[in-house]
Amino acid sequence: MVVANGEYLLQYIAILELDPDHDADLANDLDAMVGEGQIRRLGDRYHALFAQISRQTMSIDSRQQRAASARMAGFLYDLMVDTPTASGSHPAVERALEFMRSHMAVAYSLDELLAELALDKSYFIRLFKKNVGVPPMKYAMNLKMSAASDLLRTTPEPLAAVAARVGFDDEYHFAKRFKQWSGTAPGAHRR
Repeated sequence: MVVANGEYLLQYIAILELDPDHDADLANDLDAMVGEGQIRRLGDRYHALFAQISRQTMSIDSRQQRAASARMAGFLYDLMVDTPTASGSHPAVERALEFMRSHMAVAYSLDELLAELALDKSYFIRLFKKNVGVPPMKYAMNLKMSAASDLLRTTPEPLAAVAARVGFDDEYHFAKRFKQWSGTAPGAHRR
């Protein structure tokens, strides 16, 4: 989803069907924690997990779909134990995330990102991974691929235009990276 200032806002909506015999405790805990129909801000830490769950849910392989359900249940139990807040992130991580969201259409390196932040490379990588859960450039690529996935599903734009909107000059390189990320070619993802 593109918001007014041209940045991408990622939202995940979870609709759960719980088994009353097996999931009563989970249902009660979830209801007490967030209530029905509430929006919960989790920051950027779980983006990679939700991208993986999304890919597995869309798979035609029933084992992948079951794996997605198990990951989602694990996430919910983890959430009940410790809910991170966006404000709990380190300021440098927040600046990096802002940079990534505002530079979706630009190819950049880790060194260029570090120049913006004026931080030591190894320190920043450890800090980012601790706060977000994945290394910075993997997160940046997941962000771009999620935006591309959204564009492919919701717009008729040619592949070259989608590639350019997420920072790729070459649509063939984009297609290769997209297939690595999603398991499907961009054209098949559109169908």
